Amino acid sequence: MRKSRIAAAVAVKALLALLLAFVADVATAQLAPASAPLPAWAEAAWQSLATQQGLARRTRLDPSIQTADFDGDGRADLAVLVVHVASRKEGIALLFRSRPARVFGAGRPFGNGGDDFAWVDTWRVEPREQARSVRGGRPLHIDGAGLVVEKESSASALIYLDSGRPRWRQYGD
Repeated sequence: MRKSRIAAAVAVKALLALLLAFVADVATAQLAPASAPLPAWAEAAWQSLATQQGLARRTRLDPSIQTADFDGDGRADLAVLVVHVASRKEGIALLFRSRPARVFGAGRPFGNGGDDFAWVDTWRVEPREQARSVRGGRPLHIDGAGLVVEKESSASALIYLDSGRPRWRQYGD
């Protein structure tokens, strides 16, 4: 009788562990279609980029899209949270109106962020003037707005363009 209770308890624990693993996998699988539609100009750029590089939109952060003039051409661009479908590594795609899209993370190393931005739990646009002098130091040469990526109560960094070249400025760790 006692052996059957132990066997039943072990079976229940194994079943719960399996169920928990399944629920965790389903909870993190928030791939496209993302709820927020892209503007027509961005949708075409996104479809081409997603097909060429095996990307899908990711919606685990709210918002999952940021809008700002990142390249300083006077027109709004988009930052889109993405995942590389094959590797499941997360990143950010910048969709520009006047230049080719750029991808950071999603299997491509960038700055101290590495090749998987799954660590990011908040992100926001930093206006150009604020980003130039943000957190002390020499003013940055920055083309447009920047994008701050953060791990709450830990690391943060500014992603920005300097003469069209992507840059990473670490703030804290």
